[in-house]
Amino acid sequence: MSPVELTHVKNFKVGRTGFGEIEFLKPIDLTSISIASIPDLIVFTNQSCIVYPDDSSKPKMGDGFNVPSQITIENTFPVSKDTKQPITDPHHPVFRKFVRKLHHIPKTTFKSYDPSNGAWTFIAEHA
Repeated sequence: MSPVELTHVKNFKVGRTGFGEIEFLKPIDLTSISIASIPDLIVFTNQSCIVYPDDSSKPKMGDGFNVPSQITIENTFPVSKDTKQPITDPHHPVFRKFVRKLHHIPKTTFKSYDPSNGAWTFIAEHA
C-alpha cells in the first residue's frame, strides 16, 4: 500500500488463531502505528481481547485503534462448577443463562453467539 492508502485503511482486521479477531469499523490510519507493535497494542488471551493494555498509550477516541470495532472471542463457554469443564450443550440451563449474560455485558452490543465453537461476537464503541 502507498503511504496515502495507509492513512485510511478500511475493514482492518487483526486476529489470533484459536482466540478471536477484531475488525475495526472505521478506517484506521496505519502511518502512525508500527506493524511490529500491533501484538503489544491488541492482546488476545483466553476469552479476552484487550486493545491498548497500557492506558498511557491509548490515543483519544477516534484515533489509532480507539474506534468502534467488532470483536469475536472464541472458546467462550460457561464452566461447570462441579467438573470445572466447559459446558458445550446448548440445552443445558447454565448454558442458556450464560448466553443471556453475554447480552448484558457493559459497553458492548451483542451481535451473535455460536454454541458450536463458543464464538461470541459483539460491538465495542471504543478501546
